[in-house]
Amino acid sequence: MVFEEDTYTAIFSALKHPIRRKILRMLEMAPATYTEIMNALGIETGLLNYHLENLSVLLAKNDEGRYHLSDFGEAAISLTRRVEESASGRGAPGASAGRRMTLGLITGLLIVCVAITSYSMADTDVQRVKGYETIDYGNSYYPPDGLWSLELWTDRPGILMNFWWSMNRTVDIYVMSREQYRAQKDMGAPPDQYLQHHVGSEGNITVMTESGSIEYEFAMYTGDSGVWVEEYGFSVYRWKPVKKIDNILLVIDALLILSAVFLTALETPIMYRLERALSKRRYSSAR
Repeated sequence: MVFEEDTYTAIFSALKHPIRRKILRMLEMAPATYTEIMNALGIETGLLNYHLENLSVLLAKNDEGRYHLSDFGEAAISLTRRVEESASGRGAPGASAGRRMTLGLITGLLIVCVAITSYSMADTDVQRVKGYETIDYGNSYYPPDGLWSLELWTDRPGILMNFWWSMNRTVDIYVMSREQYRAQKDMGAPPDQYLQHHVGSEGNITVMTESGSIEYEFAMYTGDSGVWVEEYGFSVYRWKPVKKIDNILLVIDALLILSAVFLTALETPIMYRLERALSKRRYSSAR
């Protein structure tokens, strides 16, 4: 019991001085000679001898005369680490608020990059937002040799217009701007300016409006004889582009984000182990 109490007294006495704790941490990395310890600490021989004497129970020498931690020294450095971990609340010594903030920022940027990359890789689809009632016309007679307006729709970006017709004979159907129609409606000849041209006794046209500079006109050229319109009409709906992210991409995103969060939670122990490994390697190289 006396031996145990003396040992505990020696350990706690050794740990209370910062220079002695530095010596223990240095020897935890790798064994060192007297001169190497003195040069690393930048202290005189008398002061180093004093501290080494207080560390006697925690140190030992190998066959090459290098100091290293004894079993009690290993226990002492372990105790020191656990006390510092508890004080910092992070699970490893040397954890700083600056490091945690930096790695937290890196994690946040990683999550943002994953989200942006996933969004840019996703396919774009068109989603119907608001539909309009179908408008039907029919049983109308149009005289020959003329360009006749069937319906006018003002272009609002994000509008899809669908037009269909059924006539008693083949006709020419045009999609024109309002200016084109007005300039050619009294010519009595097929128009030479238009946006789209369709021919048939019946058909279907779909126009997606993407500009605010054009007012669309659906027009019919009757030719040299009158046309009996059996039916024509319009349906219109708004649309918007929608990104479609498939399930595989979502799973990958979730895994990347969880990995980033997990690494941030463990960043201090990981950084501490890396620092120890690098310090040992540098110390070995210096020898």
